[in-house]
Amino acid sequence: MLWLKNHLLHISFCAAIALSPFIASLHQLDLRRFRLLAVTSGSMAPTVAVGNLVGVASRLDGDYKAGEVISFSRNQEIITHRVAAVSGQGSLAVYQTKGDSNQVADQYLVKADHILGRVIINLPYLGYVPIYSRTAWGLVFLVYLPCLALIISEVRVLIGAAKSRRIQKSSLDLGVLVWVMLVYSAGFSRASFSSQVVLPMGKLRAEWSITNHVVVNEVMYYGISGNNHEWEELYNPTLSSVDISGFSLRENSGGIYSFPAGSVLAARSRVVAGKDALIFFEYNGFYPDYCFGGQGCGSHSTPLEHVSGTFGLNDPGDWVALYDAQQNLVDAVVWGNVSYQGVVTHPGVTLVDAHRLDSIERSPAGVDTDNCLLDMVVRNPGTPGW
Repeated sequence: MLWLKNHLLHISFCAAIALSPFIASLHQLDLRRFRLLAVTSGSMAPTVAVGNLVGVASRLDGDYKAGEVISFSRNQEIITHRVAAVSGQGSLAVYQTKGDSNQVADQYLVKADHILGRVIINLPYLGYVPIYSRTAWGLVFLVYLPCLALIISEVRVLIGAAKSRRIQKSSLDLGVLVWVMLVYSAGFSRASFSSQVVLPMGKLRAEWSITNHVVVNEVMYYGISGNNHEWEELYNPTLSSVDISGFSLRENSGGIYSFPAGSVLAARSRVVAGKDALIFFEYNGFYPDYCFGGQGCGSHSTPLEHVSGTFGLNDPGDWVALYDAQQNLVDAVVWGNVSYQGVVTHPGVTLVDAHRLDSIERSPAGVDTDNCLLDMVVRNPGTPGW
């Protein structure tokens, strides 16, 4: 038996070494929120294949890193994808995610409080048990038949007890009961790794939907004096660059300025158009990409082409719209006491409560539901270019 003891010792030692990174990471996790999920689609293949059973636990610090595989809730579903990028920290962080087998990143951002945790266990094939248990035949073989066996066992115990006038304990009941509970409870949580799974808990608040077109992402409308501090930020949330030559910015009083030939907005990038390049530099430390005129326009920033009117925003209420080169409306931001093209208006800030250099910004960047009340927040000061 000594050789068996030595082999078991060697196996235990190797297992301890292999599992040491995993064990060392456990202090960072809240295992009270551990859950098992069965994989039902292949957007994370080959890392996590269909039929795998994964264990998910939340981080104690709440900060998930790029490269980690996380599970999160979205529209009453559990999705598990890899973190591609992180913006912010803690409860204010938002995460860009992507399935390993998907060609592009997810077209939405994930808020920190929607994350269930990161994947810490990935077991092949075991997920088929809870998946199969949700089918008709799976319920028969994995739930109903074991329950029937339990009932028959207990009936036999009762009949035997009646005959012998003593109570006997079945050896089958505990094992069958534990099996049924494990199979059925594991079947509650199925991770689609795409977006196919319904949670057994009521409706969850939906994540933001990041749009697939260029947006007016932020508007500085409440300057210090006149309109010289005003600026507009465009953001391209897509994965491809967009030629914005001939696109035009328009506002309520009739001002229209267009972007010159050769204007390209790179993927996931921003450009800023400022009223006055020198004043913009004074307050922000860099020059705007484009300018409407004023000081420094042409020498430090590319001039927009004047089409008509003047571009000056009204503090109590106004709108800024972006049109493409074919004169189609692309996006609009509306605030205060005006309306435009059915877009829900953001209240902005009252002049009593307003602070100079207030802006309104999409949060997160690129969200667009045509509802500025939900999509936008007030910033002070504004954050052009990021």
